[in-house]
Amino acid sequence: MGGHPYSPAELQLPGFVPQRLSQVEALAPFFVASLLIFLAVWLIYGRCGGGGRFSKNDSLAMCWWAYTAVIHIVFEGYYIFTPDFVRKGNPNYFDDLCKFSRLLRSMYLLLVSFCISS
Repeated sequence: MGGHPYSPAELQLPGFVPQRLSQVEALAPFFVASLLIFLAVWLIYGRCGGGGRFSKNDSLAMCWWAYTAVIHIVFEGYYIFTPDFVRKGNPNYFDDLCKFSRLLRSMYLLLVSFCISS
Protein backbone atom coordinates (compact mmCIF):
# COMPACT_ATOMS: atom_id res chain seq x y z
CA MET A 1 0.00 0.00 0.00
CA GLY A 2 1.06 3.58 -0.47
CA GLY A 3 1.52 4.22 3.28
CA HIS A 4 -2.21 4.59 3.89
CA PRO A 5 -5.21 2.23 4.03
CA TYR A 6 -7.35 4.12 1.50
CA SER A 7 -8.33 3.06 -1.98
CA PRO A 8 -6.79 3.41 -4.48
CA ALA A 9 -3.51 2.29 -2.92
CA GLU A 10 -1.53 4.32 -5.49
CA LEU A 11 -3.00 7.55 -4.16
CA GLN A 12 -0.27 9.82 -2.80
CA LEU A 13 -1.03 11.44 0.55
CA PRO A 14 2.10 13.35 1.53
CA GLY A 15 2.42 13.78 5.29
CA PHE A 16 -0.23 11.15 6.07
CA VAL A 17 -0.38 10.33 9.80
CA PRO A 18 -1.91 6.90 10.58
CA GLN A 19 -4.98 6.60 12.76
CA ARG A 20 -4.00 6.13 16.42
CA LEU A 21 -7.33 4.75 17.68
CA SER A 22 -8.65 1.29 16.93
CA GLN A 23 -12.08 0.90 15.35
CA VAL A 24 -13.63 0.09 18.72
CA GLU A 25 -11.97 3.07 20.42
CA ALA A 26 -13.18 5.37 17.66
CA LEU A 27 -16.71 4.04 17.33
CA ALA A 28 -17.68 3.25 20.95
CA PRO A 29 -17.99 6.90 22.06
CA PHE A 30 -19.75 7.71 18.79
CA PHE A 31 -22.38 5.02 19.36
CA VAL A 32 -22.83 5.98 23.02
CA ALA A 33 -23.35 9.61 22.01
CA SER A 34 -25.79 8.47 19.32
CA LEU A 35 -27.77 6.49 21.88
CA LEU A 36 -27.85 9.49 24.22
CA ILE A 37 -29.13 11.71 21.41
CA PHE A 38 -31.89 9.22 20.60
CA LEU A 39 -32.83 8.87 24.26
CA ALA A 40 -32.85 12.63 24.91
CA VAL A 41 -34.96 13.39 21.86
CA TRP A 42 -37.33 10.50 22.62
CA LEU A 43 -37.88 11.77 26.18
CA ILE A 44 -38.17 15.45 25.25
CA TYR A 45 -40.47 14.75 22.32
CA GLY A 46 -42.58 12.42 24.46
CA ARG A 47 -43.02 15.07 27.16
CA CYS A 48 -43.89 17.76 24.63
CA GLY A 49 -46.31 15.43 22.91
CA GLY A 50 -48.99 16.04 25.51
CA GLY A 51 -50.04 12.57 26.60
CA GLY A 52 -49.49 10.51 23.49
CA ARG A 53 -50.46 12.98 20.79
CA PHE A 54 -47.66 11.65 18.60
CA SER A 55 -47.27 8.09 17.41
CA LYS A 56 -44.14 6.00 17.91
CA ASN A 57 -43.35 6.46 14.23
CA ASP A 58 -43.48 10.23 14.72
CA SER A 59 -41.15 9.94 17.70
CA LEU A 60 -38.72 7.70 15.81
CA ALA A 61 -38.74 10.09 12.85
CA MET A 62 -37.96 13.00 15.17
CA CYS A 63 -35.10 11.00 16.77
CA TRP A 64 -33.70 10.17 13.35
CA TRP A 65 -33.96 13.79 12.24
CA ALA A 66 -32.15 15.05 15.35
CA TYR A 67 -29.50 12.33 15.06
CA THR A 68 -28.67 13.12 11.44
CA ALA A 69 -28.69 16.85 12.19
CA VAL A 70 -26.18 16.44 15.03
CA ILE A 71 -23.94 14.22 12.89
CA HIS A 72 -23.92 16.69 10.01
CA ILE A 73 -23.42 19.74 12.20
CA VAL A 74 -20.76 18.33 14.53
CA PHE A 75 -18.96 15.63 12.59
CA GLU A 76 -19.20 16.92 9.02
CA GLY A 77 -18.75 20.49 10.24
CA TYR A 78 -15.46 19.52 11.84
CA TYR A 79 -14.37 17.84 8.62
CA ILE A 80 -15.18 20.96 6.58
CA PHE A 81 -13.28 23.32 8.88
CA THR A 82 -10.29 20.95 9.29
CA PRO A 83 -9.41 19.67 5.81
CA ASP A 84 -5.85 18.81 6.88
CA PHE A 85 -6.94 16.16 9.42
CA VAL A 86 -4.94 13.55 7.46
CA ARG A 87 -1.65 15.34 8.12
CA LYS A 88 -2.06 16.44 11.74
CA GLY A 89 0.94 15.24 13.74
CA ASN A 90 -1.07 15.09 16.98
CA PRO A 91 -4.55 13.95 15.92
CA ASN A 92 -7.54 14.28 18.22
CA TYR A 93 -10.64 12.08 18.43
CA PHE A 94 -12.45 13.80 15.56
CA ASP A 95 -9.39 13.48 13.31
CA ASP A 96 -9.35 9.72 13.86
CA LEU A 97 -13.11 9.49 13.39
CA CYS A 98 -12.78 11.38 10.08
CA LYS A 99 -9.99 9.04 8.96
CA PHE A 100 -12.12 6.01 9.81
CA SER A 101 -15.13 7.48 8.02
CA ARG A 102 -13.07 8.24 4.91
CA LEU A 103 -11.62 4.72 4.98
CA LEU A 104 -15.13 3.26 4.97
CA ARG A 105 -16.16 5.57 2.15
CA SER A 106 -13.13 4.66 0.04
CA MET A 107 -13.84 0.93 0.54
CA TYR A 108 -17.50 1.52 -0.37
CA LEU A 109 -16.55 3.40 -3.54
CA LEU A 110 -14.16 0.63 -4.52
CA LEU A 111 -16.92 -1.96 -4.03
CA VAL A 112 -19.52 0.09 -5.91
CA SER A 113 -17.21 0.65 -8.88
CA PHE A 114 -16.47 -3.08 -8.95
CA CYS A 115 -20.19 -3.90 -8.95
CA ILE A 116 -20.98 -1.34 -11.64
CA SER A 117 -18.17 -2.47 -13.94
CA SER A 118 -18.92 -6.19 -13.52
